[in-house]
Amino acid sequence: MNRIITLTTDFSMSDAYVGMMKGAILSVSPDITIVDLAHNINAHDVFEAAFVLQTAYRFFPEGTVHVVVVDPGVGSVRRRLAMCCGNHYFVGPDNGVFSYVIRDSDQCSAVEIVPTNSRSGLHGVTFEGRDVFAPAAAKLASGVPLSEIGKPADNLVLLDIPRPRVNDVTIDGKIIYIDHFGNCVSNIEAVEIEKLGGSILVSVGGQNVGPLRTSYSDVPVGEPLAIINSLDHLEIAINQGNAEIDLNVKVGTPVKVTKV
Repeated sequence: MNRIITLTTDFSMSDAYVGMMKGAILSVSPDITIVDLAHNINAHDVFEAAFVLQTAYRFFPEGTVHVVVVDPGVGSVRRRLAMCCGNHYFVGPDNGVFSYVIRDSDQCSAVEIVPTNSRSGLHGVTFEGRDVFAPAAAKLASGVPLSEIGKPADNLVLLDIPRPRVNDVTIDGKIIYIDHFGNCVSNIEAVEIEKLGGSILVSVGGQNVGPLRTSYSDVPVGEPLAIINSLDHLEIAINQGNAEIDLNVKVGTPVKVTKV
């Protein structure tokens, strides 16, 4: 193990929640490296967390443990998972947050975490990020086998990941993520556009944004564009502007690629 843990949450950094999770990790093993991946996931947005995790985890060394706590069902009967997919480990709730990871991996093994520290009497169950997931991740990062973290789990919860509709001349997709610049990322991937071949035109919400560009500066400041971004997804952006606001784009807004 490389003793690296990443954290992805919807906690923001305005409260002490992220810090308490780090404290719980370091209490198990003080020499673990903790990386803040993202803490401004929209509150309770499991799909957004799943997408963000999918775009980022593969850039970390093999053996990294990725903790995701976007957990609107905290304290309920939903399972607590620790999982190995490929050569990465994942810890979090069984609510679909690992859907992309599972979809893109040839083999995953998962266990349902059995918490080791139970307190007697009345106590809160609303912070399993600190009380369950952080300690489990620290143990994995310290070399504890997955089999010692919990009992085998299958039939994991999977989100209905939207896929674009593709034919010989068009690709119909939708916006699935918007970053803090207001850049709008679609579920249409570069490989699908390459298969379409030829020149294309792109529209979002019925608004034409023109052909595919290679950089933001290919259009004048304030003008919209379509580009393949660093995630290899088709993105709608505005040069030095905010496509979400200026084009009135939301998650779910349709995106169309047309071969010309």
